[in-house]
Amino acid sequence: GLNLYGLYQNADAIRRSKTACIVESEKSVMLGDTYFNDNNFAVATCGFNVSDAQISLIADLGVENIVLGFDKDFDEAECLKLPPEDPKRQGYERHCKRLYSICNKLVTQFNVYVLWDREGLLSAKDSPYDRGLATFESLWKNKVAIDGSLCLDVG
Repeated sequence: GLNLYGLYQNADAIRRSKTACIVESEKSVMLGDTYFNDNNFAVATCGFNVSDAQISLIADLGVENIVLGFDKDFDEAECLKLPPEDPKRQGYERHCKRLYSICNKLVTQFNVYVLWDREGLLSAKDSPYDRGLATFESLWKNKVAIDGSLCLDVG
């Protein structure tokens, strides 16, 4: 939790765009290189978390916008059809609470957005980068803006 994969290589593009796309895996950062070459603004946390040290590294680059591009771990529409006591529904709700917790840490310093797949463009466990540039661009175009007043109080 003390570093970000791709930060050194993509620092110039992040500074220019004032935007960082935070992803889980190194593979997504490498796909960003394929899609955007010297304009890649992706960094990987190597997990589903963003530490205070990582936030500081990003802030030091003059970032104004953070886009969370975490893997699609659950199909929202499918999970919301399940009863609240269903373990899969509970897993989805824990996932959302964790995402809100990350947003709460970021929204006081940055404009925060989430690449949320509401169109069914991704399969389970896919990152927003995994299905090609056109899919990534569609998710980017429809990213969800996070307003601090909308974040849940997750204690």
